[in-house]
Amino acid sequence: MDAPHHKRLIYITTHGASALNLMRGQLAHMKQHGYEVVVIADPGPELTAVAEREQVRVIGIPMQREIS
Repeated sequence: MDAPHHKRLIYITTHGASALNLMRGQLAHMKQHGYEVVVIADPGPELTAVAEREQVRVIGIPMQREIS
């Protein structure tokens, strides 16, 4: 018997502030529509705030990039 399909969205950004500001409401909306939502970004208070506000799983991975 096949396992049921599991819908998962993984968002990756270099800084948690991007998820905090640009993805406001979108993450929780997708979770409410049956998706498992995971945000991967540089660890910090912004990423923690995303997890708390949107009620989604976050994974902190140290990363950085130059401003372009």
